Amino acid sequence: MHIAQQVALTLRCMMCNIWRMTKLAQHLADRKLSQREFAAMIETDTSVVSRFVRGEARPGLDLAFIIERVTQGAVPASSWAKDAKQGAAQ
Repeated sequence: MHIAQQVALTLRCMMCNIWRMTKLAQHLADRKLSQREFAAMIETDTSVVSRFVRGEARPGLDLAFIIERVTQGAVPASSWAKDAKQGAAQ
């Protein structure tokens, strides 16, 4: 892989993380929910939600669907999936 391709892939990954972070962070802000309150709603630890908000981690499939249900679709489970092209390149 050429350096330009690596840089493009890195930037794409960063943008995916920013988009996911913004989606969940925006939902929490719109609903005036703390990370602690949201963590209780999805029955997980606050530190886990914090990592999701920062884009450092993604939920597993089951938790992604719980998040979708709890947010009434505002944060769809599909928003956590890797881009098919990105996944194939890694």
